[in-house]
Amino acid sequence: MAEKKPNIRVPVIIAVIFAIAVLALATSRLASHFLKNEESPVSGTLTVAADSLLAPVITRIGESFVSYYPDAVLDVQKKRTQDLIYDFAMGRIQAAVLTGEPTEEERAVIDGNGRSFRLEPVARGAVVCLVHTNSSSMNIGIDALHDLYTSGTSQEGLKPFINGEHQRFQRLVMALIAPDARHLTAWKAASDREVFETVMRDPAAIGFLPVTSVRAFMSEMSGSPRLPVIAAVTTGSENPAVLPSQDAIYEGRYPLCYTLYYLYDPYLPLATGFGAWMTEQGQKGFMRSALAPYRLPSRTIHLD
Repeated sequence: MAEKKPNIRVPVIIAVIFAIAVLALATSRLASHFLKNEESPVSGTLTVAADSLLAPVITRIGESFVSYYPDAVLDVQKKRTQDLIYDFAMGRIQAAVLTGEPTEEERAVIDGNGRSFRLEPVARGAVVCLVHTNSSSMNIGIDALHDLYTSGTSQEGLKPFINGEHQRFQRLVMALIAPDARHLTAWKAASDREVFETVMRDPAAIGFLPVTSVRAFMSEMSGSPRLPVIAAVTTGSENPAVLPSQDAIYEGRYPLCYTLYYLYDPYLPLATGFGAWMTEQGQKGFMRSALAPYRLPSRTIHLD
């Protein structure tokens, strides 16, 4: 009687099926990994930069974006205002939030490096005038500010102070107060904090700062009895003086308002997606800061 040979087909078939299953699972996971990290308006990695006072606001807006779109990774960096344009032009960052529009020279730097860019208005800020707590100039007119910043002193003996390192802010102040001037005649401080502290101790000083700086310093030094006073600004003797409240900034009633812009590369999908978020849902983040939103965020009404 012939000996019966073992049937090896079944183990081989099982092994092949198992190998195919393992390979399919690995391929599925690998594809899922690449799809998850694929660049899209809601996925990928984006580096956004802003100055030290704007960065916390942008960080909070970025966190809300990522909570909705967990496949997106946002790296918000603090940079000096004078470095934002250059770093964007060189490709070190993919987007930035700017105080005011880029100048022609800054646009030329971006274009010269072959970088595409687009600007979206995202928030409203303001130049705040600070005076000493014992100052008699609690209300001040635009004409007086013009004379003050082009001559260096006023009839009341006020001396203007501004951050000499914040060139973008200086240009904004010039455009708002003295657009016909070639340069501002003001005492140049080394920082926003130095401007604030100078006004605290010098009754003849008047300081000019972004509203974000003023809010931060006022909160930090809230217990001090010598806090500077925010002066109200008027456009003429027949017009009321207006304080830089969030409503007045948003509505444009405060005379020294400016716009903040989101600078980004339109060919980067996530940069575009985050910009769209900032102009819609992100407006709530600006409302919770010292800034005013560029537009009021839309509200959803649920009907039962």
